[in-house]
Amino acid sequence: MVQYYNSVSSLLRYFPEALAREVTEETLFEPDPCMRTPRSVDISITGKCNLRCKTCYYADDMVARRNLPTKRWLTVMDELGSIGVMNVSLSGGEPMTRKDIYQIIERLVQNRMRFSMNSNGMLFNQENSRFMAETKRCDSIQISIDGSSPEVHDNIRGSGSFTKAVQGISFLQEAGVDVTVRVTINRQNVHDLPNIFRLLYEQLKVASVSTNEAFPRGAAQCNLKELDMTPEDRRVAEGYCIEAAKHYPSLSAMAGPLALGNQLMEIKATLSNGQAPSSDYGGYLRACGGVFNKLDILHDGAVVPCNQLPQMVLGYVGETPLKTIWQESDGLRYMRARQKIPLYHLESCHDCQYQAFCTGGCPAMAYAATGKLTSRDPRSCYRALLGEDAEYVY
Repeated sequence: MVQYYNSVSSLLRYFPEALAREVTEETLFEPDPCMRTPRSVDISITGKCNLRCKTCYYADDMVARRNLPTKRWLTVMDELGSIGVMNVSLSGGEPMTRKDIYQIIERLVQNRMRFSMNSNGMLFNQENSRFMAETKRCDSIQISIDGSSPEVHDNIRGSGSFTKAVQGISFLQEAGVDVTVRVTINRQNVHDLPNIFRLLYEQLKVASVSTNEAFPRGAAQCNLKELDMTPEDRRVAEGYCIEAAKHYPSLSAMAGPLALGNQLMEIKATLSNGQAPSSDYGGYLRACGGVFNKLDILHDGAVVPCNQLPQMVLGYVGETPLKTIWQESDGLRYMRARQKIPLYHLESCHDCQYQAFCTGGCPAMAYAATGKLTSRDPRSCYRALLGEDAEYVY
């Protein structure tokens, strides 16, 4: 359901009752320490895709939304350039399914912005790979690879997708485009992870690889029983990723098994040495800082804090200036104010010994799991990962 956040006073009801009693609108929603305009914008340029991946969060109700026409997107690029946006990330759906993708990128470049793209890689060839390189403004193309062979990858993403994705990587590399790869970890590919990392780094010579796990929304929610990892799967995935990172230093993760595995090792080491956490960043719902430097635009023109929160519509391109949305939207003020919520106010976290290390996890994941933005993400909960939480066990 689409929700609009237009009243600051009405937003207070979304905060924990104990916190709401302690604060006023003035203190909770005081001016934000963020840029006057967003530094970057993520655009889901289309809902159309040539695949039906089991792990796709941008599916179902999202695909039903109408794609904006070329003229509107060109106007959006002009507006982004006029307010000083520096970087645009194009995703979908599959961006390369748009017949006007050259026009959109050319207008983006004319407005002196840089861009990156998330793609399944299947539609890249020599011609469009050269186009990306010749813009001189393409930072990187991220391709999704979820298996070391067609047997694994195609089972998740569709028949024939592995061969074409690998070929797409080759075309882009030959053209001189920086290629990164995203691996979405799930039950179907956990035991293939060592082979995937060897393929990407040693055979395909990819410079940078990142990992995450399937987000329980869209197609991934429908396929959750098939994709969701067991506690043993998670331990195995963490072990594989941590070991691989020793050999491949550019292997990274913002969330999922590798990120959580590293954080758990740090926590255990700190506690075993009787030390305090190394920073004062933890203890609040601060995991997501995106609302301080970027906006997201969906393929129907809806402006949202994140494409994984499509129900939180802040406005529409062409109706409300993006600069106005950025500076005045109560929805963004709410998301920024979320970072002021201490974990001890949350019923699930008030007595947790790991509070000082924790930042609550992804708000979109928290919403998907609990129906509340002012809650922890249980998939990033250290107690749950360690089997110490009776409420939520992996």
